[in-house]
Amino acid sequence: MTLLSSLFEEEAASSEPVGLPPGSILAVDLGSIHTRAILLDIAEGRYRLVGRGITPTTVGEPCNDALEGIYAAIRQVSEATGRTLLDENGDLIIPEESTFVGVNRFVATVSAGQPVSAFLIGLVPDISLESGRHAADSIYIKIRDILSLTDKRTVEEQMDALLEADVDLIFAVGGTDGGAEELMHRSLDTVFLAYSLMPTPRPPLLYAGNQDLNEYIDQQADEIGIQLICAPNVRPGLDWENLDGAQDKLVSIYHQRKSQNTPGLDTVGSWIGGDIIPTTHGFSRLVHLMGKLTGQNILGIDLGSTVTTLAAVIKGQAYTSVFADLGIGHSAAKILEHTPAEMLARWLSFSPTDPDEVPNYVWNKSIYPHTIPGDQRSLELEYALTREVIRFAFSSSAEAWHNNAATGAMFSAFDTILLGGATLTNTHLPGWSMLAIADVVQPTGITRVLADPHGVAPALGAIAPIQPEALVHLLESRTFTSLGTLIAASMRGKSGFATIKDKMGNEAQGEIIHNGSLMVVPLPEQQESYLTLQRAGIEGVRRNRPIPVSGGLMGIVIDTRGRPWRLPSNDEQRRKALRQWQQVVAQEVVS
Repeated sequence: MTLLSSLFEEEAASSEPVGLPPGSILAVDLGSIHTRAILLDIAEGRYRLVGRGITPTTVGEPCNDALEGIYAAIRQVSEATGRTLLDENGDLIIPEESTFVGVNRFVATVSAGQPVSAFLIGLVPDISLESGRHAADSIYIKIRDILSLTDKRTVEEQMDALLEADVDLIFAVGGTDGGAEELMHRSLDTVFLAYSLMPTPRPPLLYAGNQDLNEYIDQQADEIGIQLICAPNVRPGLDWENLDGAQDKLVSIYHQRKSQNTPGLDTVGSWIGGDIIPTTHGFSRLVHLMGKLTGQNILGIDLGSTVTTLAAVIKGQAYTSVFADLGIGHSAAKILEHTPAEMLARWLSFSPTDPDEVPNYVWNKSIYPHTIPGDQRSLELEYALTREVIRFAFSSSAEAWHNNAATGAMFSAFDTILLGGATLTNTHLPGWSMLAIADVVQPTGITRVLADPHGVAPALGAIAPIQPEALVHLLESRTFTSLGTLIAASMRGKSGFATIKDKMGNEAQGEIIHNGSLMVVPLPEQQESYLTLQRAGIEGVRRNRPIPVSGGLMGIVIDTRGRPWRLPSNDEQRRKALRQWQQVVAQEVVS
């Protein structure tokens, strides 16, 4: 616990003290499709997930009030636990009045609705602007335009861009602390001149650049009459990135915008006594903490209806990428702007009936995001869309992830991959999710794949700063569902043999490994055994040396297709290969 507490003291991500007195915690997540509520409480000295509720989100028509869905989810928790959470006026009972009345703490995360739009101002694209993007990446912020030293527009054109942007925020970064001020002065003068010509209300200015300019900026903002928010420099030194202060301010700005634009969230904010944080912020914080606590390489993929979030810890370095208009539901059609329909069709084991079958499916998914596949054909289309959304997000993110940027490779050695979002966490179809990750992320070595079917991860990220014990207890209690262990060869080699032995050394079974194939070795969830491989090419695995493995819904999946692998170019061979993999891993027989 000392380690986790120190992480939050360093992060300074919350104004609340770390390690508040233990007690019940209610967490609500407002998504584009579903609103979830979970209740954590102490049982036998440890935090446990004791109740949960899920209901359709009511931000849009016909309710247009987020509270309706939140109330419904909370009532489900009350019915499941026998605890009274709301009073007769509909207010949350906080703090706890007795064992079964009220809760001690409340947190909320939200992803529903439009992201905050921003105009980013900086100096050097690979230094200050990169750090500004990194700060914005943990929040639902859509960067509409960028002004930098490399901008080829005239000053008049830059001012026109600022005046026509119609954004929620102007975010200015640039310059190291104590560094040269002239260039930053020039950029800021353009911004302030544009501000003076803007009609009211004007967007706030968030400044997180050279701190020596704070007094000048404060004076200019006061004269013009704009809201100024100052944060510590995101790039205080050329080789030093400091994002926490700016991200904290961005969370507050996000909370204010959501409370103003989303009916019901002002009430939820009053229950918290603080900020509602973006779901992606909670999810990425949880992934980063898992990496720091375990010392492992961790990848988190949260595939939402509107937003896709990738968070990772690679060699101790934390990364987050948020794609605010790319998802598997409401914003599914956005993938067609980046990926031709033919790229999606390559994942199908059948030939589309007409050229429009694939794009029509994607557009229908955007219009009716609640729909789920009803037959084998639509199931394959769903996971073709899933693969391409993840592929685009992962390949785009890898450019900023230093261990991948050097090689441009679309694969890496992750110890754990955590999956979020209904499509990836549907425990009725664990093989399809495992297959999608093996196909697109292409991890090497031994990777544990976990799923978050109840949407607990964002809540844990939100809870962790105020109650670290809850995070530790929930992680230790196997809150996430194990899909299994994925063992992937970094190169194709000769066929070999895999042997599973229990902890007593008794051989449970042996399986032949065929080169260039996928195979499944059954191993129940929460069961640990030892696997011996009589073949080379698997990173970190020596031949004939027993390695500990954990089971899951899919047991152990062995992938000997090599890295990187590509689909056969011949259509018939490709479809045949896809059918074989579906039969083995997805456990579907395609006629």
